[in-house]
Amino acid sequence: MVKIKKIADKPLNSILKNSLYLNGIIVSDRLFELLNNSQYKGYRTTMGIFMKLGATLSRQEFEKIKLNNTKIALLTDDSESISYDEYLKIREYTTAILKREKFVNKENLKNKSYFMLDINKEGKIYIIGQYVDKNIIYHIKLEDCGVFLQEKYKDNPVILQAGGIRLRVSISGANCISGCSFCDFGNSYKNYINNTLNQDFKDYITNEIKQLTLNKKVQTLFITGGNPSLKDMKKWTEFVVHSIDVFKKYIPNGSVDVMLTPRGFDNYVYDNIVRYKEYKKYLEFLKSIGVNTISPNMELWTQEELNRFCSISTNGVNFGTTKSEIGHDGYIDFIKAGINVFGKYNIRSSLIVGLNSNGNVKKAIKDLTKLGCYVILSPFKAPNKGFNKLEPSINDVIELSSYLEDETDKILRTFPKKLRQTYKERIGNLLNAHNSHNTANLCCGQSLDVIEKEILRFENDNHIVSKIN
Repeated sequence: MVKIKKIADKPLNSILKNSLYLNGIIVSDRLFELLNNSQYKGYRTTMGIFMKLGATLSRQEFEKIKLNNTKIALLTDDSESISYDEYLKIREYTTAILKREKFVNKENLKNKSYFMLDINKEGKIYIIGQYVDKNIIYHIKLEDCGVFLQEKYKDNPVILQAGGIRLRVSISGANCISGCSFCDFGNSYKNYINNTLNQDFKDYITNEIKQLTLNKKVQTLFITGGNPSLKDMKKWTEFVVHSIDVFKKYIPNGSVDVMLTPRGFDNYVYDNIVRYKEYKKYLEFLKSIGVNTISPNMELWTQEELNRFCSISTNGVNFGTTKSEIGHDGYIDFIKAGINVFGKYNIRSSLIVGLNSNGNVKKAIKDLTKLGCYVILSPFKAPNKGFNKLEPSINDVIELSSYLEDETDKILRTFPKKLRQTYKERIGNLLNAHNSHNTANLCCGQSLDVIEKEILRFENDNHIVSKIN
């Protein structure tokens, strides 16, 4: 087993990943100009550059370094004996907002955690900074890192992402009827535009999927895209069918994952008596058209939290489209129906750390994992200053991530060995489908950097990135 470097009994990769995601990274004016066009700007809670921490070497480069007995700067203490496959598994990827050095008060950083991005004479970038825990300052330097570069950002209504094993289609673009207050992805039902799912969209999706599957390395189609209005629900389903048909034409054996809220064919909310039946009927349809796994993201665990953040007045228009109206029980019924249709651990659901209390996150992990639904944790990043106080601490995220891993292992150990292995493989596939390392937060027109192209040239890289979204 690879030993991950630890600081203050916390994995270095988790410290870096969560700190960069929640607090951003400091850069010089020169680097800001170089990287600014590569910042993903479509969604404020995840905007920034897409950084890779570890695993930036191709297999050939890695073996050459090993052959020359060169010390490898890794996130592990086993750099001398580590294999390439092990090397790939320890990497972490994260989104980091760029903070210009000239606007940072350095006096305020003396006793705080912070990280800076710099570049050496050879043009290689590296991270330096410090992590403060219980008034102890730990100095950090990481040379094994990189940044995805986009030559040109295109503001398309449909976001497609490809690279590694996953191609992502966001059908509704920035259109979402739910209007959750913590989210700027369609932050009001009034912003939802009906009838955007037209022939132009269909042609666009067809052409992009065709282009992005030509290298045959893409193995998974990941369909996302906000919640359609009641008027557009059937059309949304038509686009799911169409996307899968095009994908399967070029990648016949590829897998399909769909992220969606609980729904039937024409509604989100049903009477308690028929709700499970209507949900199951729709899920059976999805399975029949080639869907392998689904992702109904609860995000908020209790009805109280759903009411607090996801309860809006639509004056009777599109009643039953908010997450609070679907409700905790609606999500649980949908997840149970999904497990019935697709099997245990072919379902995952994310919870937002920060909006949920740590206690509720732990209860959700226990309850959902026992059902057969894998949990993914998403650290909350405030879309505006009004929500800043709800952003979690790095320590909370790391603690809950460890709890998730321990609790999942504990529950899986209750199954016979062969079944346990099957479920572990399913969880691995879920994580890859959801967040394969070459894809998150990349948009149309992206250009993978040279090192990532090298990795893709030699092999399909489908190792798990992280258990934290």
